[in-house]
Amino acid sequence: NGFEWSKLGFPLGAITYDSTSKTYSQQYERGFIVGNDSTGYYILSDGIYSYWKDNTTKLGLPIANLSSNLSTGISWVEFKNGYIVGRDSTGYWESMGGIRDIWARNGFEWGRYGFPLGTMTYDEATGTYSQAYEIYILYTRLHKHAGAFINRTACRINVVH
Repeated sequence: NGFEWSKLGFPLGAITYDSTSKTYSQQYERGFIVGNDSTGYYILSDGIYSYWKDNTTKLGLPIANLSSNLSTGISWVEFKNGYIVGRDSTGYWESMGGIRDIWARNGFEWGRYGFPLGTMTYDEATGTYSQAYEIYILYTRLHKHAGAFINRTACRINVVH
């Protein structure tokens, strides 16, 4: 991939093994290579790698390389159970399940909801996951037939999709 002239640059340390995620990783000047022999090895940015290290159980292992949109500065990586999306200026967040489905159906960050602004949270009392976006808060219930719905931040009106 171009060695030190590639998008990663020079390695900054030795290859390490994480027994919890069962992955090998090596840090480079501009990112990481992470994986194992059975799932493959993938490129992650520094921000995505940091978020993933704190959420490996939830997201699983990477299954695709780093992708980026140069016009928006947004980067993402697909993992077994979802995605990590973000940019250095706004942070990195998981994107998964019913909430990701409704965000995708409505044009991702260019659509009516904008970009995610925080992590997905779970409310045991209502049995819902929620995630704040630039324009709306998206919700999904645990029950597989409930689907996802939105709550408009300004007036808190639920709209069922």
